Amino acid sequence: MHAQLRPKGLISPLLLFFLTTNLPFIATITIPERDRPSPTAIEPVTHFVKKPEPQPTNINVATTLSKRQLPPEALKGLMQSYGGEDVSSIRSATKSSEAQHNNNTLAKKVDVPPSFFYNEKGLLVRCHTRHFVYNQKPFLDPHFPNFELRHWVDWKAKGSFEKMDSVIRVRQTRCYTCGCTDEGAIVPSGHEYCTGERTVARCILVFACFCTAYLTQPTPIEGADASDYRTALDNIPATVRNHNRNFRYEFNGESLGFDPDTLGPPLPMLMQEHRKQLWQPVLPGQYDNRRAPGRLKQPKPDQRIPPLPPLQWYEPP
Repeated sequence: MHAQLRPKGLISPLLLFFLTTNLPFIATITIPERDRPSPTAIEPVTHFVKKPEPQPTNINVATTLSKRQLPPEALKGLMQSYGGEDVSSIRSATKSSEAQHNNNTLAKKVDVPPSFFYNEKGLLVRCHTRHFVYNQKPFLDPHFPNFELRHWVDWKAKGSFEKMDSVIRVRQTRCYTCGCTDEGAIVPSGHEYCTGERTVARCILVFACFCTAYLTQPTPIEGADASDYRTALDNIPATVRNHNRNFRYEFNGESLGFDPDTLGPPLPMLMQEHRKQLWQPVLPGQYDNRRAPGRLKQPKPDQRIPPLPPLQWYEPP
């Protein structure tokens, strides 16, 4: 046997012949469609060299950034890069600034009670003139449904005004022992002359009594303005406002009085717009809309109600 000797480092003549004869075939082999690179995978990139735009230096990062845009740690780092402050500290400072602004813009209100204008006696009971009581005609008031016409006093039937004057004065003085609520309503006081609801109704209806007060010029309250005093004046009971129609409070060069539209009627129980409907005169033997049997139709008395006189009170001795 003869052994074949192959030179080291040399390509086999057969392999060389194969490569040289099949080179065009290898060059024309097509790559499968799925192995080709995507036409959109590689995009041309154009680099432009220009002067960088200046970045703004006065950026309000507290309002332009939020936690929805960056993770907390990244946001914290970015905030510190702008101003060296944490997000929470900036937001706290913003809220504090807004609260201080609201406190400065809103006027601080001072609660001035109506009693601020009363003298040391406060609310007290006073009554209309004795002439007014003597000339009153009986009427029914829906606020006192249990006070009927038979509870009234016919002063003229009892005597002249000169004889009834002292009687009315004593009865009105007894009504002064009743009490008043903050809203200006007469209430029983527990005194022997003012113990029940009927006594209160008699004082209000028959003797024309009401709650009022002496108004003064107190020293202004520190921090209170005109609107605070106006609220206090408007909350004073109507009978007090009516009895002090010309009162004006002078303070710091300003002057405040009562609104004429809120003064109310001279007497709370004698409502002028309702008196004709409430007054039911005692007319024995009379029938509504028909003639009494066996009697001639009599003309009805004049039921027109004269206007109320100016409100005055009687001051006990």
